[in-house]
Amino acid sequence: MLIVLGIPLVALTAGVLFLAGSTATIFSVPVLFVFVFALFPITSALMAIAWRLYDRDADYEEDSATAPS
Repeated sequence: MLIVLGIPLVALTAGVLFLAGSTATIFSVPVLFVFVFALFPITSALMAIAWRLYDRDADYEEDSATAPS
């Protein structure tokens, strides 16, 4: 849980605080926006890593009473 929530939260908070006053651009896009949008695939990768580490071998059996027929 720390991997999925903690790292992106700290990265986003630190990045916004660090880049808030920046006037730099990348292809005419403010560097803060590029950083925030770069966090989307990074967060997805962290979710995949967390799944592989913790839930990969979990047994996900459907309950026959709640499963659609």
